[in-house]
Amino acid sequence: MVFVDETALWLRGKLSNRARIVGPNGPQELIVPVIKSRLRVPLYQVRISYADDWIRVHIGALEAAYNSSPFFPMFRDELFSAIREKPEFLYELNHRVNQALFRSAGIKVLANSTEIPVPAELNTLGHDDIALLPSLSPYAQPFAHKHGFTGGLCGVDLISCIGRLRGR
Repeated sequence: MVFVDETALWLRGKLSNRARIVGPNGPQELIVPVIKSRLRVPLYQVRISYADDWIRVHIGALEAAYNSSPFFPMFRDELFSAIREKPEFLYELNHRVNQALFRSAGIKVLANSTEIPVPAELNTLGHDDIALLPSLSPYAQPFAHKHGFTGGLCGVDLISCIGRLRGR
């Protein structure tokens, strides 16, 4: 079970608007641009900027990175649909993308964890903090032959490569 805390504060430079993948040219960070607002705003109030064509860039990067992985075709349409819906708020986009990933992985999701809080340290992790998370055993990645196994990637990588997580 995964708890998603929509009331967590959005902090610039943290993971809530970033996804790290590995494509043919190595690691790449996909960043969803947000509209600047006051500091310390709850995640559910952070607005997404559509001034640039980041959706096309992200979808192209995801296709280049994962089209050859065994499980990506099973959820790519739902994932891309969630991205193309252009939700106004970052929380909505994250929720839709996570729903697509979690359904594919067989994970049950509870939204609005105001009743069941997530530890604060999980809401403030940045890429420098990835080493604090439990590491997974290396698994087959599409470009491991070029770049070796790369840890600390987004859930799209894991689920594209190993599929459902039940019984693991």
